[in-house]
Amino acid sequence: MLLQFEDFFELWPDILCIVGPDGCFKRVNSALRSLLGYTEEELLARPVADFFHPDDRPLNIQWQKVLGTGKPLVNLESRCLCKDGSYRWLAWNVCPVAAEGMIGASARDVTDYKKMIEALQKSHDFCLALIDGFPNPMWRSGIDGKCDYVNKSWLDFTGRTMEQEVGYGWIEGVHPEDLDRYVTTHLDALNAQKPFKIEYRLRHRSGKYRYILNFATPFYGRDGSFLGHIGSCYDVSGRKQMEQALQESETKYRTIFENTGTAMAIIEEDTTISLVNSEFEKLTGYTREETEGKKSWTELVVQEDVERMKEYHRLRRVDPNGAPRNYVFRSITKEGKIKYLYATVTVIPGTRKSVESLLDITESKQTEERLKQRLKMEKLVADISANLISLTPNEIDNGINVALRAIGEFAGADRSYVFLFASDRTKMDNTHEWCAEGIEPQIDNLKGLPTETFAWWMRQLKEFKPIYIPSVEELPSGACEEKEILQAQDIQSVLVVPLVHQRSLVGFLGLDAVRSRLTWTEEDITMLKIIGEVIANTLEHRRMFDTLQTSEARLASAQRIARLGSWEWDIAGNEVRFCDGTRRIFGLVPQKSGATYEAAINTVHPDDRKYVEESIAEALKERKPCSIEYRIVLEDGAERIVHVQAEATFDDLGKPVRMAGTVQDITERVKIEAALRESSGQLKRAIEETIRAVAKLVEMRDPYTAGHQRRVAELACLIAKEMGLSKERIEGLRFAALIHDVGKIHVPAGILNKPGGLYEAELSLIKMHPLVGYDVLKSINFQWPVAQIVLQHHERLDGSGYPQGLSADDILLEAQILGVADTVEAMASHRPYRPAKGIDQALEQLTKDKGVLFNPDVVDACLRLFTSRGFRFSDDDGSNRVS
Repeated sequence: MLLQFEDFFELWPDILCIVGPDGCFKRVNSALRSLLGYTEEELLARPVADFFHPDDRPLNIQWQKVLGTGKPLVNLESRCLCKDGSYRWLAWNVCPVAAEGMIGASARDVTDYKKMIEALQKSHDFCLALIDGFPNPMWRSGIDGKCDYVNKSWLDFTGRTMEQEVGYGWIEGVHPEDLDRYVTTHLDALNAQKPFKIEYRLRHRSGKYRYILNFATPFYGRDGSFLGHIGSCYDVSGRKQMEQALQESETKYRTIFENTGTAMAIIEEDTTISLVNSEFEKLTGYTREETEGKKSWTELVVQEDVERMKEYHRLRRVDPNGAPRNYVFRSITKEGKIKYLYATVTVIPGTRKSVESLLDITESKQTEERLKQRLKMEKLVADISANLISLTPNEIDNGINVALRAIGEFAGADRSYVFLFASDRTKMDNTHEWCAEGIEPQIDNLKGLPTETFAWWMRQLKEFKPIYIPSVEELPSGACEEKEILQAQDIQSVLVVPLVHQRSLVGFLGLDAVRSRLTWTEEDITMLKIIGEVIANTLEHRRMFDTLQTSEARLASAQRIARLGSWEWDIAGNEVRFCDGTRRIFGLVPQKSGATYEAAINTVHPDDRKYVEESIAEALKERKPCSIEYRIVLEDGAERIVHVQAEATFDDLGKPVRMAGTVQDITERVKIEAALRESSGQLKRAIEETIRAVAKLVEMRDPYTAGHQRRVAELACLIAKEMGLSKERIEGLRFAALIHDVGKIHVPAGILNKPGGLYEAELSLIKMHPLVGYDVLKSINFQWPVAQIVLQHHERLDGSGYPQGLSADDILLEAQILGVADTVEAMASHRPYRPAKGIDQALEQLTKDKGVLFNPDVVDACLRLFTSRGFRFSDDDGSNRVS
């Protein structure tokens, strides 16, 4: 039996040994010897503790306690020293052998297991270190959903401890509004054992919630069993803020896009319209549904503009600056209407798309066209006026025909003409006519027409009303005769304005439309009336000239047949002897041809005798010739006017002895000269009426300065009178002042009436008006330097004026006076860009500028008018107030 135990002890595959009370091996089996590499003798010769790793030797004490307690120890691990110096891990089971006071022990080599455990621990530690070092928060939960681990990044993010987070502690940081959604998502994923992704808000250590994007993946055991989820979290607050900012930006820009007040559209590279706003719908008449993604913008463009728009579109995508950013084109609405649109186009950065802002400028374009038309018409009127004013009488007929051609072509008429009435207005003649190509002239058929035939027509003209008939067919029943003669000439539309001079109807100016109906505006009618005034004044000018020529011819004839006589006065004998011619002049019979001096004096008109006697006495006293004109009274009571020339001879003592001379009957000449003066006055009035018509043209374009030229003329003439200028110079100044702003016909009305400040270019244009006025007036043969006065009225004493920058004596005195009057009236009156400053402020400024900008003498004279003579600008009736 003992032998069998020995065999069992020796051959047992596990380590077996017996340790004595002295702590030394008493028996060891082959398994221990083989593992440690010692012989039995080597093992039995030394204490067991010598074979333990120094750190494990306290186990020997535990072994000894077994003897005291009698209780076995199980699975005591220690490292045992091998003969080669290495250590092996052994797992000991120790129990007492009471009968012998011994300890029995068995052991298994667990070195490989310990190495495996150590490797696993290292792997585990590595994984934990890796996860803890991962920058994103990470977590792990079991199949019950409880969290059993979070990494350092999670703890850093939340500012909490591991103990606070594990289990269900972590849900305390989830935003209350997101908690139910998260729990539901997580539980659904647990039940399905599937990954899940969720975005929710988690409280940051700062106390603020941040958006977290959570990716969770299932993990499994070695046997493939589902163990729970591992999750990785990403802080997407920045992205979320960007998304919110982007959404807000999109909302903002969509709001802007929708509410810019202009039509907006996004155009794709292939010209498809991808987005429009409500203004675009209103502008084009197409809805979003009809437009977005369905229409190319070329479908909305007038065909003539399409190629230009396509080229811009192409160039813009080659180079964003390669095509105009702003341009005008014509668009077709859904209803087929054509609109002018002002486009602002920009390529959206980083895309091939462009955004277009469209502004409907149709009304502005039409206004612009009307303004261009008006400027052309005003230039036409100015050119016609300047041309007709400067013509000689022999050139007037041709000048009127040239004007009719210009008027007809401008108005699109087929015929333009002038009719003049006889002095008694019983008949009328077509005196001037222009016809378009292919239109039959009517001038030869329209002579000596009785005006009574055209009663309706004449009633309108006598009331100085224009006659505008858009359709001859629609003439009233009371105009049957007019309708018949107009239709006989194939006239479809007609416009006629009366020709009036000094409130007297002298004829009419007309336009005919033959080939088709035409319409004319109120502005057209007004402009035609102004041209009519100019033509009427021009014709009156010629009539006055004809009258003047007739008068001059009569004067020449009178001079040729004038009765001239001689006489001789014997002073010593007091006898006056007359020749036959003298007798005829005085109505004397031959027997009475000799007379005394007293008798001769008695033939002189009583009112002129003193003048005659004093003149003769002065001639004798001063020993100089005598030349006098006076009235004589014939025996039948008739009065004649004579011109007497005489010279005396003297004796050696200087005493007059004889006076001889000639006498001429100048009665007819004086009458003719009076008539000439009247004709000259009428001619002057005709020129003045023409000038007033030109002034009215300026005031029509600038209503804020209506009456300005008249008031300036009024003040300028009084200043000139105060300074002692002659009547002739004052009259020339008056003419210049009445039309000193005629050059403003060159300036667009929008600039003249602009309520705000002017740009430099606009101011430069206004500063051209004296030069334009000079160009209009320089060819008119005034007897005064009117054109030069107008040219210089904005020059200043110090050379700071315009347009020539003249100074001091280089500026005409009349222009200096006009400049002062113009400045005072302008400051005292309202203007669109400022209220009236008043006379007091105007005079104060004038005083400051005295001697710098303005002639001191002129300023002093002006100040005296206002301060001493009580001058105030005239009322509308033209009467001024000055003492």
